[in-house]
Amino acid sequence: LGGFLDFKIKDKHHCLYIGTERGLLKLDKNTGVISRIHDQAVDQINVTDLVKDSSGRIWISSDKGVFRKDADKDEFVKIDLSSANRKSLTDVIDLLLDDSGNLWITSWNTGLFKYVLQEGKLYSYTSGDMSEAYVLHQDRKGNLWVGTWGRGLLRVGREEILNGTFSY
Repeated sequence: LGGFLDFKIKDKHHCLYIGTERGLLKLDKNTGVISRIHDQAVDQINVTDLVKDSSGRIWISSDKGVFRKDADKDEFVKIDLSSANRKSLTDVIDLLLDDSGNLWITSWNTGLFKYVLQEGKLYSYTSGDMSEAYVLHQDRKGNLWVGTWGRGLLRVGREEILNGTFSY
């Protein structure tokens, strides 16, 4: 069906989206039918994570960047995560939606990024140990925990997240 099955998330229609190393699958829980998603945007991507926001949108990280599926649409859209001094992010490893509705992104050998959904803006935190950001977790107190590749575990406090200044 598509290689290694890794990440899964359910939409509001009770369909289960399954990320694989060769793209996306969809399980219709009403019929029991599993089908490959044939959408040019996400065809043959290596899915690394799936998250769902409070609006029911599904966010997908992959080797080709970040994609979004709106709750009431069947199409996938690539999110432009480029800036004036950087080409678009690829090799995205992990996603985390924080309790403020921001999408945190780690990208292989590139660092930590915050995508503010309401603004459509990308902020980078790529200096020092953050350049090796790999996995993300937010605890009950709102702290962001960043697991790095070879540089340890970093904690970013809630206030630092809110005001955008990190001192880890």
